[in-house]
Amino acid sequence: MDFIVVNLAITVRKKGISLPFQLFKPIRENFKLAFQEAIGCIDDNGHCLNGDNCLCKKSFGQLLSSNREAVRRYQKPPLPFVFDIPVLDKPNPPEIELGLVLVGTAMNDLTTYIAALQRLFDGSRRGLSGFELVSIESKSGMGDRKLLFKSDGFIDLSLLSLISAEDIKDAFKITRDISFNFITPVRILHNGRALQKGVPFNILMGGLFRRISSLAFYYSKEMDEDFKWLVKQSQDIELIESDLLWENFGGSFQGLTGKMRFEGDLTDFMPFIKLGELLHMGKGATYGMGQYFLS
Repeated sequence: MDFIVVNLAITVRKKGISLPFQLFKPIRENFKLAFQEAIGCIDDNGHCLNGDNCLCKKSFGQLLSSNREAVRRYQKPPLPFVFDIPVLDKPNPPEIELGLVLVGTAMNDLTTYIAALQRLFDGSRRGLSGFELVSIESKSGMGDRKLLFKSDGFIDLSLLSLISAEDIKDAFKITRDISFNFITPVRILHNGRALQKGVPFNILMGGLFRRISSLAFYYSKEMDEDFKWLVKQSQDIELIESDLLWENFGGSFQGLTGKMRFEGDLTDFMPFIKLGELLHMGKGATYGMGQYFLS
């Protein structure tokens, strides 16, 4: 599997008390504008001045391939980045860590993403007025960290760590018993409707395969895995325990949270499952939804 990502740990400092889901909506609503401001591509009316070749279109335009077969297979591309956004506890800590994963070619625009994060947390954004950027670190596949940026002016992008699918594959031991622990709501659609209880493994993996293969095609390299065979094999994995609950935190911030436990031969699925920890799954995955950890 030829797939490269960058995993950034972003520390922000805040003033005042925050609600559990306070960061989700303002990051989703403000990040594109902050990115465009970092490029300097918008006029007073918010329109891009650079046309279809602008970096903002490349990053946010979700432009379809000219290859009709590829569009049929991969459909509309996801955005090439994924935020890890924490659900804030009470009492709130003085500093909060977020994550940002850049997929494939998006890592070539790292300086723009950092500049966008500076603007996102500059104190002027609605919903983010109490937050300021402190530092950005690069995380390796094994979790080691290297400082890339500090608000005092330090910046050294030569320390960036790249994470390959092979790194992720080497970071786990194959097991027959695994649990998905969803820490932000996940919305998985099946036959046009959001599932509201335990999700069968084949449906869970089908969505993950589509997301990862589309990201790979549009921002890295088309995968040559036999997904039809994998989907067929996924039907043999059993859901043996689920305590998922549908929670509604208002607006689009709703979905299933909790744990699902599966049993079976997971060997061929683990690289995708581990990638999913970084890339999330379901609706709203780009901006923090569908985040899980494995146990």
